Amino acid sequence: MAGVKVFSAGNVDQKFNDRGTSWHEFINEKDSSQFGSGLTYFQDSDFEWTLWYDEMLICIDPGQLLEIVVDGHAYRLEKGDSIWIPAGTVATYRAVGHALIYYAISPANWRTLNRDYLSKIEAAQSP
Repeated sequence: MAGVKVFSAGNVDQKFNDRGTSWHEFINEKDSSQFGSGLTYFQDSDFEWTLWYDEMLICIDPGQLLEIVVDGHAYRLEKGDSIWIPAGTVATYRAVGHALIYYAISPANWRTLNRDYLSKIEAAQSP
């Protein structure tokens, strides 16, 4: 079938950045998709991120600890657990050891959205 793609975690070259993540987007707006998806590896990671998109995570391997902290509440993920995080959320991603997640985000073109949309998300984050 035309357009079908298969991805293998075994073919991913892990290169960790200064946040302790190795991020691999498989599908995005360049594929004419309305959602993006891929894998993220964590290695002793602890960083805050503002989501400009809705995100669904599935924990493949939690390592020693994998949790998402939102508004002071830590959501600990075990193998097979999933979590949905809405656009506009400020979340801390925390991993001890080597962890792995699959993620899906929407909209895929969050990087190129117009300023009006980004302004609405920022306004939603304001207390």
